[in-house]
Order: sequence, then structure tokens, then C-alpha cells
Amino acid sequence: MPRKDNVVKYTDRDFDSIKKSLVSYAKRYYPDTYKDFSVAGFGALTTDMVAYIGDILSFYLDYQANETYLDTALEFDNVIRLAKTLGYKFKYDYASHGTVTIFLSIPASTSQPLELDGDYAPTIRKGTVFSNLNDASFILMEDVNFADNSLERQPAVIDDTTGLPSYYAVKAYGKVASGEINIATSVIADFERFLQVAVNEPFITEILSVEDSDGNEYFEVDHLSQNVIYKDLTNPNSATDRVKSIIKPLLVTRRFTTDRFSDRTVLQFGYGSEQNFTTDKYGRPENVAIQKYGRDYVSSTSFDPTNLISNDKFGVAPSNTTLTIAYIKNTFNNVNAGRNSINRVVDMSLNFPGLDNATNVEEYVRTSIVINNDEAITGDLAVPDSDELRIRATSQFATQKRAVTAQDYVSLCYAMPSQFGAIKRARVARDKDSMKTNLNLYVLGEDVFGDFTNANAIIKKNLKTWISRHKMISDTIDILDAKIVNIGLVFSVQADPGFNKFDVLQNCISDLMDLYDVAFNIGEPLFINDAYRKLRDTTGVLDVLRIDPDVKNGGLYADTFFAIPGNMSTDGRVLSPPEDVAFEIKFPSDDFVGTVL
Repeated sequence: MPRKDNVVKYTDRDFDSIKKSLVSYAKRYYPDTYKDFSVAGFGALTTDMVAYIGDILSFYLDYQANETYLDTALEFDNVIRLAKTLGYKFKYDYASHGTVTIFLSIPASTSQPLELDGDYAPTIRKGTVFSNLNDASFILMEDVNFADNSLERQPAVIDDTTGLPSYYAVKAYGKVASGEINIATSVIADFERFLQVAVNEPFITEILSVEDSDGNEYFEVDHLSQNVIYKDLTNPNSATDRVKSIIKPLLVTRRFTTDRFSDRTVLQFGYGSEQNFTTDKYGRPENVAIQKYGRDYVSSTSFDPTNLISNDKFGVAPSNTTLTIAYIKNTFNNVNAGRNSINRVVDMSLNFPGLDNATNVEEYVRTSIVINNDEAITGDLAVPDSDELRIRATSQFATQKRAVTAQDYVSLCYAMPSQFGAIKRARVARDKDSMKTNLNLYVLGEDVFGDFTNANAIIKKNLKTWISRHKMISDTIDILDAKIVNIGLVFSVQADPGFNKFDVLQNCISDLMDLYDVAFNIGEPLFINDAYRKLRDTTGVLDVLRIDPDVKNGGLYADTFFAIPGNMSTDGRVLSPPEDVAFEIKFPSDDFVGTVL
């Protein structure tokens, strides 16, 4: 019979408290059975082992509880999984976007020397691959037609006899995105519910196409219950309408979603098969939204215009076939490119109109190509840390794929699909000078060194298209470049007499670098109190005498004018920037200057 008066302390969870309770319990209830409680005795070994096991179990209990919630999770992979439950799609890699300038030497027309010879004015095809000095690949995303009369051209070669141009240097622009196109195949055996197919490649930014050996095409969707996508088709009347493409809704029974990991991308299919998936048909709106007498199922009371086919199997999964998967992957960890760095042609596809066979002139035109990027290619970002992921996930959940508040717009900026590039920082503010409800969206990108830079025109155009799908009809938005202000800190500390002053200075700079390791948000103030607290806790510091912010200009720093006195709080503890300014500590080892007394 167990004792009625024995008390187990369930609050004992660490090694010392568990051991103390075990010893107390043994002394109280077994005083005659066991009396050896010396440190070297067998009883001490037993209680130590039990306390050790209890301490470990308590640790893992706390660990599992912490990793269950997004606010307390520490493991990066767990944060990603929890963020996914809130609808946030994490992306390990982004494509960078930009514009390249392309020059070709094209012969003049023999009959009209002031015009180009149309037979030798080629079109550089979409898919042409360029590279920079680091061999990072960039794909041309659109055809570039050199027969366009609006292109800028200058005489390149003058005929000595006639004094007229015999060749023109023609200048055109093309949109490029980072990456290279690869093909993967996967043999699929018998039908499997919710089939998953992995493409074991890192740095994948986009799945271009998925086809099986029977010629069936599979389409990527946001979620498997989505059965309608919108596809752009070439507009035959684009010359008069001035619209290149027409958006058409497309019913897709074969579809998949993607899950991206650091070393692979997984394609997730539904559980319909060719044999049992017979209910895919266009639905009638009244059957979707209205409950009718005698119907053998109950539908949602709300009408979803994308749900116009009736099925319950989330699409057809492939079986007994071979999948061919085309995808784009980055060739480097960081594929942002600085100005004037893309200058090599890796694989070019040219189409010359009116020519059936290769000629010397055609070869001359082909080899005359010169490319360059006048502005930086940006859009790739460093992987955000766990704290930033938490904020993005909770904000994304609140947006529910629509933009009502200012934070919704910021969340949508960060949620833009990876193949369209990425924004490093974004902030929305109401335009005080506008008579309407105009919003200013300030954005910043990231350069090859991970520092702030202005997002290029291609990224901002993609962002505009992305936001337009979700914004309120009454909102008008201007996408603007935020200003960058490079700052540093000048500090003075009193060292403890027992420490070397040089070591104390290095400790101070190292601690400040840790404090400001995460980039500032646009409009985020600099709290000097944080620096005071950090330096007070630095090894070897007896007292912090003074900390002053310092604006850095010239050379590699930004040239934005910023006056510290007009933006400092009255107590000298908070430096607040305007709503369109982002602080940046660009070179921490040089921007933190200290004196140790």
C-alpha cells in the first residue's frame, strides 16, 4: 500500500531540485532501509542518475513546447513549418532581374543607305543566356527585335567611296533574370495518392513546365483545391490594341503545388486518377452557391468564382509515366550583379529574316554583339533570420491575400513570388500632398554585398503588377525609392583597470556589430539607449561616457543629406528618420569609432 502522506513535488524540474527531493524522500520514508547518503556512496550515484534523466526529460518537454508555437520556436526549420500553417510560403532563393543593353553592327540597305538592311536585322530570341565575370547566368526573358525602327542607331563604318554609312551600331534593351534552365525527369510507377516528386537541386527559383510522356501538362497552383488558373495568350490584334497578351481562364485538372527546401523542391500532386476522376466538368453557378432540394451534397454558402468545376480529389496525379520537369535555378548563392558586370554571351539564339543560308555578313553581325548592364541587377536576398520570418508570417496571415491596411501592402511586397525578384525593405505611408487617398510605397533592394540599394525598374514593375492583384480599388499607389542614410557611432567608455584598453575597444566594436547585425527598416529610428545598454554589458567596460551618431557621406557611402540635430529627440536618446529614409551601418568595423579611457 502506498503511503498516503507521501508528497511528490511536480514542480521540481532541474537536476539540483530533483536530487534534493529524492534524498529528502528517501530519508523520510526509508530511514531504516538506507542510510548512506555520502557523495561517494552508491545512493548518491542512484539519485544523480535519476535526477540526470529527469533534468533531460524536463529540458525536452520545454523544448517541444517552445517549438510548437511560432512566437517561441528557435529552430529555423520549425519556424518555416509553423509559418507555412499561416499561409506564408518561404523561399530559400530569389531570382534577380534587370535590363541589359545589347549592341549589334547591322549593314545598311544597299538601296537606301540611311536605313538598315532588313534581311540582316535579327531577333535575339527569348532564352538567350548571358553571364557576368563570376560566371553567374542570366536568361533573356523576351525577344529583342533589331528591325524595330525606333531603336537608337549610330553609323559604325563609313564607306570611303560614297561617304555614307555601310554599317550601323544598333542599340536595344532586353529584360534578363538570373538562372539557367535545367531539365529533370522522374519515372512514376503505379498510382499513388498525394504523390510527391522531388527535384534534388538547390537554388530553384521557378518551375517552368511539367509534362508526362503522354503529352499531358501539369500546372502549378497556390493550393490543390484551386482548379482555375489564368494564362496569357498572344493577342493577334496587339498592333492596334497595344496589348501584347490576353488573359484567359483555364480549367486545370492536372495540377501541383511546390514546397521549397534548402536542397530540393518537392512537387505535391492530388489524389485523383485517370480511372476514378470522372467528375471534372464545368459547374453551374447555381449548383455551387445555392442549396437546392434533392441535391446529394452540401456546398459552401459563399460563392467562389474560381471553383467552377466539381471535384473532390484535388486534381489528377500522374501514374505509369515519366515526368519531364523544366525549371530555372540560380548558379550562385548571390546572383545580384553590379553595374557593367554582365558582358559575356554563353548561348545565343538569333533569327535572321529572309536568309536561308549562313553568310559572311550574318556571321559578322552575330559576332559583333556587345552587351552590358547600365544599372545593377538586383532582386536576390540573403535568407532572413528566424525573427524576421516570424514577423513576415504573422503579417502574411493577417493580409488574407488582400491589401487593406498599410501593413498588408508591406506583407504583399515580401510575399511576391521568387521568380519575380524580391524587395529587401518596404514601407507604406500616406501621401500628405495628395488630395486623394494616394499611398507612397517606399522600397529598397540589396546589392551583391548585401547592402541597401535602389530596386531597379524591372523589380518595381513586377511589384506593381503583383500588388495590383490584391489592392483596394480606391487605392492609388506610387512605388518610390527610399533614401539611404549611412550612419556610424562615436563612443567613449571608461575601462576597468584590470583590462587591456585595446581589448576593451575591440570588445565594444564587436558587441555593437552584433547589436546592429539586422538591417534597419525604412523609417525605423535609431535607439541610442540600446547601444548604451550593450556597451555597459561589454566585458571590461566600467562605464559608458558618451555615444553620438555620425552621418557618413562620400566615397562608397550614400550621398543623402541628413541633419542629426533636427531629427534627434530632446533627450538625445532617439534619432528618428523621415518616413522615406532607412538607416544603414554599411561598414561596421569602420563606422564604430571609440575611445577607451
